[in-house]
Amino acid sequence: MFKGFSVGFKVALLIALTEGAVMLVLSFVGIASQDWLGILVNGLALTLIAGICIQFLVIRPNFEASRKSDSEATRQSEMVSALIDNLPAHITFRGADGRFVFVNRTMADDYGRDKSEFINRKVDEVGRPVKGPTLQSMAEEVLRTGVPVLNQEFNPPRFPGRTFLSSLLPLRRENGVVSISLDITDRKQVEEKLRLALAEAEQAIVEREREAHWRLQAEERLRDAVESIADGFILFDSSDKVALWNQRFANLYPELAPLLPNRPTAEELFRERHRVGAVGTFDIPVEEYVSWRMEMRHKQGGTPAVHRHSDGRWFRTTERRTREGGIVAISTDVTELKDRELELSEALRQAEAADRIKSEFLANMSHELRTPLNAVIGFSEIISSEMFGPIGTPRYKDYARDINASGAHLLDIINDILDLSKIGAGKLELDETHIDVGEIANACINIVKDRAEDGDIQIEQFIPVSLPSLFADDRKLKQILLNILSNAIKFCHAGDRITIDAGIEPSNDHGNELVVRVSDTGIGMSSAEVEVAMSVFGQVDSRLSRKHEGTGLGLPLTKALIELHGGQLELESAKGVGTTVSIRLPAERVLEKAAG
Repeated sequence: MFKGFSVGFKVALLIALTEGAVMLVLSFVGIASQDWLGILVNGLALTLIAGICIQFLVIRPNFEASRKSDSEATRQSEMVSALIDNLPAHITFRGADGRFVFVNRTMADDYGRDKSEFINRKVDEVGRPVKGPTLQSMAEEVLRTGVPVLNQEFNPPRFPGRTFLSSLLPLRRENGVVSISLDITDRKQVEEKLRLALAEAEQAIVEREREAHWRLQAEERLRDAVESIADGFILFDSSDKVALWNQRFANLYPELAPLLPNRPTAEELFRERHRVGAVGTFDIPVEEYVSWRMEMRHKQGGTPAVHRHSDGRWFRTTERRTREGGIVAISTDVTELKDRELELSEALRQAEAADRIKSEFLANMSHELRTPLNAVIGFSEIISSEMFGPIGTPRYKDYARDINASGAHLLDIINDILDLSKIGAGKLELDETHIDVGEIANACINIVKDRAEDGDIQIEQFIPVSLPSLFADDRKLKQILLNILSNAIKFCHAGDRITIDAGIEPSNDHGNELVVRVSDTGIGMSSAEVEVAMSVFGQVDSRLSRKHEGTGLGLPLTKALIELHGGQLELESAKGVGTTVSIRLPAERVLEKAAG
């Protein structure tokens, strides 16, 4: 391989390779933090460069004198010199004083100088001085200690942003230092990109593992939540296969429980229910049932469907679409609620039937009693009027008056019951016309005047003649006022006073309503007694009231008749002070002013 080379060159090459090998070994031993492949590559490169440099810079001059006439030696020297000049590294040799003895062209070009400008000068004498560690200071340290610097990454201040891998080797015989610096900036950038990519990959792996763990926990929480639901839960995926269910669903539909682990479709579940006869009242062919059930589950859109199981249980099922196209179904056992609903429906039916029977009974009773009562009243009137001559004994006349009064009272009671029954059935109609409230009030006062005078009770009327007329049923309005006046007389002492007044007042709906008030200075009632008096068949337990007959229909009937006109009845009373009853009729019933 080395045929044709002189013995001196071979010796020099051997020495260079030996020292380079030592440097390579030291590089492996001294720098454990470098990756082994990078160290190997850089070590081999520096070994080769170091060997060539030492041969050229140190050994070659020792043999030069003996080879001056050797043209082959000259040719080799030029080849080695050109090789060192063009190697992609900064190669220098400093003497014992730290000054450059040799600088290759690569380094000189990077500094923008000629090689000759470095000889016998320090680097600070060539370029501007810089602060911080430099190869010059490192070379002086190697000269002082004799300890080599191997594969040291270095960021020269004169070359910002660039990274060099430098080695400095002491040459004791020549009392100098050889420095070799490879520009590894590109490699460092690639390493940084690889490091970032590796970090991102590791982070992505961590994120995926974390996401997988989170998904697992979420699935466990979802399953726990589904199992805690009191209702039956089942989820179908976008292909209509069972994806998730809870034990409650399996308990509600035991005929389907064995199929669920196999993830059947909804159609398969419907077919199985029909096969085992668990479709309740749907006694239709299987294909018709499945087709109808599939159509219903896609049309319901969240509307609950109530169906009955073949074992008698009732279920309410709600099916909704999920975002991915699946269906979630919730089934609730509503057997108890359904039974209660049926019981309530039956109770309501019976109550309505009883109410109809009661109304029919009252109507029939009223009509049945009216005929004989009319006869009793008619005959009593004949007797009392002595239509066929004197009776002969005055006592018969008194009896006849009693018969007449009792019959008239009984007829009033029956009429009240009949009116209240008609109002409850919605069959009482109003015969409305224009009426004068003052005239109605005077007519009512005339009817009860004798009873009031017998009890030494004074009745006064304060209704202005300018009061507007009213559109109402005059007979029903008269009945209203008579009931109120009768109650007032009933609960007044001798010497008490009853007043009737009326006027136009603003209402809550921004209109003007007509108000008629009947006030008395009688015994009055407490709030509890007022509540009793307003109830059907209610009677206030008062010693004075027991002197008079009554059914407790007066005020409830009066209230119903007022409400039939769209009005309101208000009752204010105080024990020992008296009572005021207000009749409020709506603005739409108030007509033009009465003539003055």
